[in-house]
Parts: sequence; C-alpha cells; structure tokens
Amino acid sequence: MQITVKSIKVLKEGKSEFGEWTLVGITTDEDVQYTTLAKEAGLISPGVTLKITNMDKDEQNRESFKKFEYVTGGPKAETASKIDKAPSPYQGEMTPELWSEKDRITRTSIEGQNALTNLTNLTVAGIKLEDCPSLLSNALRAKIGGFTEVVASNPNPSKPVESTPKTQAKKETKEEAPTFKNIGEVLNAYVKKGGTREEALEIWGVKESDDLSKLNLIEAWEAVNA
Repeated sequence: MQITVKSIKVLKEGKSEFGEWTLVGITTDEDVQYTTLAKEAGLISPGVTLKITNMDKDEQNRESFKKFEYVTGGPKAETASKIDKAPSPYQGEMTPELWSEKDRITRTSIEGQNALTNLTNLTVAGIKLEDCPSLLSNALRAKIGGFTEVVASNPNPSKPVESTPKTQAKKETKEEAPTFKNIGEVLNAYVKKGGTREEALEIWGVKESDDLSKLNLIEAWEAVNA
C-alpha cells in the first residue's frame, strides 16, 4: 500500500526494556491518519511517498503500520527531535492575568530572597528578629513566608520563574532611605518600585481605616524594602 505524506508529528516517546521508542503520527494527502513505531519513522519528510506494510491497529484503534520503504523522496537530514511535537496542554499565549501572576511570583521571590539575606545578616550580627522594630520583623516574616509559598508552587529548580520586561527586580543592596514628609509619600514611593498599597498595608500590619500617621516613616520604608 502506498501513501503520500502530508504532515508528521511525534505523538509520544518512551523507553522500554528493548530501548527508547517513538510513536509517530502521519497524515496523508487524503487526510488519512496512521501511526507507527517503525525505526527511523521520525525522519520521514512531508511530500514523500511511502510503501507501508505489516498493517495493524494501535492501542487507540488507529490504523498503524510496522514497516515502510521510500517510493519517492528520502529521509530528511534533521534528527527526529526537530519534528513538531504534539502541543503541551500548558503551552499557549500569555494573557494579562498570566502576566500579572508571573510578575507577582517574580516580585515575591526576589523580595523573599532579599529578606532571607537580611535575616542572615541580622543573625551574623547577633541581633534577634524579635528584638527588631515590629514593622521590620513583620515585614521579614511576611516576605519570607511569601517566598516559601512560591518555592512550593515551583518545585523544579531547573525551571525558575524568570523576570519579565514588566518587572524590575529590586536591588539586593539596600538603598539609602529617601526623606519623607508623610506616610502617603512612603506609599507612593513603594508603588513606584513595583509594589501595591495593599501589600504595604499588609506588611505594616495595619488596615486602611487605621491612623497611618502614627507609623514611623523610616521604619515603614525599611519594612517594605526588607
């Protein structure tokens, strides 16, 4: 039986006691679909004509063949890994919501690592966390807690969450605190650095309805930059 190949796709790969195997899906110019585990099937090129033999059905009851030979054309030079593989269910266009979540995770990860560094410096200096101002200690605990959640949701260290063009990582070195006249200026400065008003209030352990003017401006700024 002869077929002319219209397209080819790797459907599945695996390894058995006999070695590695690749299940290849082939669509003909008549839109008939076949599968094969034949060796070198991954090197078949669209447009070639094949003579297929040893017909069978695969585990999903699809037409399958075990052997083939070229009638016209020949194998392509690229390796089978160059073939378009079946799309992953996790691939797709990034939506605004996904970008926002990725930015949040990136920012949380950076801030958490900075907080861990600051906590280590305090420990080396012999300063206990509970002896620090409440705003600073609460900020360190909050950001380290957020960082551990990110690590738990991304357990594969070989695929770290990368920073995107939308996110500007905070410098690991502590910046000199600017001069503020009121807590509103502290909030505005934090928002300009990529944070949000809600995050700042959570770090400070206060609510929108509380009297924010009672907060120490320097401690408040250090807390959101811990």
